[in-house]
Amino acid sequence: MRPSIVRFVQILLVGMLCFAIGCEKKEVGKLPNVPFVPLPKQAPVPLDPSSVEKFVDWVSTMPSSQIGDVKAHIALVNADPKVVDAVASRLSFRNIGSYERQLIYMSILGEMKNEKALGPLQDYLFSRECPVFEEQAALHSASSAPKMSILDACAGLKSQAINMIAYINSGAAKAVVLKTVGGHASRTVRLSAMNAYLYNNGDSPEAIATVRQHARPDEAKFVGLPRFSSDTNPKDFAARLANFYARYPEEIPPQPKPVLQPKPGKGKPARMSITPTVGPGAR
Repeated sequence: MRPSIVRFVQILLVGMLCFAIGCEKKEVGKLPNVPFVPLPKQAPVPLDPSSVEKFVDWVSTMPSSQIGDVKAHIALVNADPKVVDAVASRLSFRNIGSYERQLIYMSILGEMKNEKALGPLQDYLFSRECPVFEEQAALHSASSAPKMSILDACAGLKSQAINMIAYINSGAAKAVVLKTVGGHASRTVRLSAMNAYLYNNGDSPEAIATVRQHARPDEAKFVGLPRFSSDTNPKDFAARLANFYARYPEEIPPQPKPVLQPKPGKGKPARMSITPTVGPGAR
């Protein structure tokens, strides 16, 4: 068979194959249309010292429509010290299990509003087993620090701890939050403490004044930052945020630098990205 005929037959076969399987030109950059499928309701799991893990499994797989059920089950045992101990015993930086589960354990303790949970949450908040970025940066010179953006997982978990302490909102809990506002090593956690105190005290003028009194001088400007929630007007939020950046342009995030592509035969060059900065006075 002549080469030209072979080539023609090959093209013909490809065309027939495309016709059979429905070959079509795809639009570049267009995202697929993924339909929203709500999570099915899950059978509630009563909370007791022996069922903590099953309860967390339920919480992590249920739809948001069952949040009320979760709160109701926690309310039934909120005065039980054995349940507090069982949940608190799972707070760990050495045996996390998963980031999500640690967040849920703390949420349960906060929702219980039991002062017995303050001790474990405070130990978690100030634990040295999981150093925040500022503590890690203190151990490395700026030249040896990695040139990359990072997620401060430890600060994220400790922010959840202070949020739950603030939600307990007793006199002792408020004292821990105010101590954190000015005394925690992580700027992320300090700002979370500011917001949590204000939120749980109605954003009142008295609460704002109290937080400003405990904030570090260079961080007092962050007291009362716009808070975005499900009932926030997006335009109002954007306007308030723009006003904050207009007043404090030094807080505008820096533009990221492009990562250099390696040249053939030259190996990979050092990455170029944003190096997180440590706020003044970090400890």
